[in-house]
Amino acid sequence: MILYFLKVIMISAVLILWYHALLEMEKEHSFKRVYLLISIAMSFIIPCLPMSLFRSAQPDVLVMVDWSDYCESDGNFLNSLPATEVFPVAKLLILGYVFIVFIKMFQFAKNLCIQRFIYLKNEVRILDGTKIVLLNEGIIPYSFMNAVYVNRDRMLNNEIREEVFYHEFEHVNQKHTLDLIFIELVRVVFWINPFWSLYKKAIRLNHEFLVDAAVVNVFKNVESYKKLIFETVKQPSQAFISYLLNFQTIKKRMIMLNNKNNTSKYIQGKYVVTLTVYLVLILMGGKISNSQPPAIVKDYFNKINDPGEIPEELFNEFQSLTKDAISYMRMKNGKMSRKEDYSNLDLIKLRKIYYAMSLEQKNKANQLELIINIPTLPSKKPPTSEQLLEWRDSKKFGIWLDGNRVDNSVLATYSTNDFALLVNSKLAKNAFNYGKHYFQINLITHTYFEKNYVQSNLYR
Repeated sequence: MILYFLKVIMISAVLILWYHALLEMEKEHSFKRVYLLISIAMSFIIPCLPMSLFRSAQPDVLVMVDWSDYCESDGNFLNSLPATEVFPVAKLLILGYVFIVFIKMFQFAKNLCIQRFIYLKNEVRILDGTKIVLLNEGIIPYSFMNAVYVNRDRMLNNEIREEVFYHEFEHVNQKHTLDLIFIELVRVVFWINPFWSLYKKAIRLNHEFLVDAAVVNVFKNVESYKKLIFETVKQPSQAFISYLLNFQTIKKRMIMLNNKNNTSKYIQGKYVVTLTVYLVLILMGGKISNSQPPAIVKDYFNKINDPGEIPEELFNEFQSLTKDAISYMRMKNGKMSRKEDYSNLDLIKLRKIYYAMSLEQKNKANQLELIINIPTLPSKKPPTSEQLLEWRDSKKFGIWLDGNRVDNSVLATYSTNDFALLVNSKLAKNAFNYGKHYFQINLITHTYFEKNYVQSNLYR
């Protein structure tokens, strides 16, 4: 996920810097509008594109190894299962990120509601098929969605020039508000990227280029329109349009009004170069679906620094298959108890994937005991007759037969020769069944032992 975020930031930075270097002051404003919006979308899409089209497919080599070299004489593993955090730092960071997203989303929704309230509480008139909202505040005319907002007195006294109305009508007709809402939503959800502010400024400035060109095309008087823009700067403005009236923005608008159209070959050349930039970013930023096969891994106990690395898709598959196998249950003392469910897992496949991981990938992977540590096939250990008789006491012993809880009285129907294995454990005071009984007896029949232990290939 962190790598994806970094790729998004890098790609968005390259595309917006390319825009400022090559396209910003060109008169192909409609193309620039499309470029900016597509660049935002491609910043998220390119890191997800597979690279299999550009690399020769090679099979992933995953090799099981002989674990006897890494076991002590009694069959126990040299390394124990690493401790698992109930609430790791990564989750705190994710919660913090989501919390900030909610705050920014609330602010965004609040601003939309305020604008909606302004629309509803003021008089609305229709001029040339466009809604005009009359405000008592001394404001510069501006547009939002399908309405233009102006000062009531200046409107009624005919103090607003026709060019100003046409300017705002063009904003409405070209649906520029949708572009701004889109970039604001991107900034809310992916607030960690500092380059979205550059996109927002570029989009708003290009909107002004579009409507400036439309106004000049209709009224045919560039010098008069320039004077009108300078007169507008002197008027009181709202905070959200102040950027459009600062010196650098006005300067660029003046330069654009004086610019002449470039030759078609010049524009076509820039289009080709821009598309080339997209292709290069796709090649560099895409997700490699077929990387070099990992080396045979014989470092399960971290005896070398970095045994290799499996493809990201294979690692993600491992995480997806094992994420639901780990659960936590709160005990009577308030502490969390970790439980692992292997009923829906292909342990052989998962072990092969795990053993081929690099050390860094192993540390990031979901840690499951039967995947990390291959248990030794237990030796047969049937109970004695005395034990079977003693275990009939249900107040002291809980009986599980082949993994299922049974009544203690069924032991009367069995003899010691019926069982291949027993596991006897004492319940901790915070255990769920503590008080109902104090010892848990797990009995395994010969049939169950052969099927689930000997034939399962899950044991050494």
